[in-house]
Amino acid sequence: MSTAILRPNAAGDECNIQGEIGAACPNHYQNVDEVIHDGDATLVYQVNTIYFRDLYHLQDHTSETGVINSVTVFGYVRNSTGIGYTVKFAIKTGVTAYNGADQADTGTANYVLKSEAWATNPQTGVAWTWADIDALQAGISLKSATAVDGASCTQLYVEVDYTTFFSGIIHEILISNRALSAQEIKQLYLNPYDMFLR
Repeated sequence: MSTAILRPNAAGDECNIQGEIGAACPNHYQNVDEVIHDGDATLVYQVNTIYFRDLYHLQDHTSETGVINSVTVFGYVRNSTGIGYTVKFAIKTGVTAYNGADQADTGTANYVLKSEAWATNPQTGVAWTWADIDALQAGISLKSATAVDGASCTQLYVEVDYTTFFSGIIHEILISNRALSAQEIKQLYLNPYDMFLR
């Protein structure tokens, strides 16, 4: 399997998180788009015990092809004092935004990598398409444990996990005198070079 990393590259349909270090709304995406997270240099943060959400447009995929297995949103998050915070990752596909599960953390003020995966497109109920990926928005909801602590996100990105199809030509196959296993048959269909050129 292969992965494609997509990072925020434009303002999305929502910019509701109330605090930032760096670009103000509607350009919060600039605070979370770095390849290597920059800690407290740029971020979005929320000092409130109820959720506020941002959504960001993402880079399109490039030359990737194949079956998409899952879409996962990742984010580096923390609380300013270590008392606690709760986050929910979100995606928007079509006209609807979908939230992931509440993810709470306590006891540390260090940035922690958290994530939420969607195996299928929640709008269609079937496998993702590359057109879905190119139209996708991703984001995060933040809330703090108390009204005086800040829940922060310094980096957010999406990972697309996919399986490529084999599109080459096999000139010769030598197989021992036995039946292929189900896994070998699947591999022969998906990527036979990986099966035979070892």
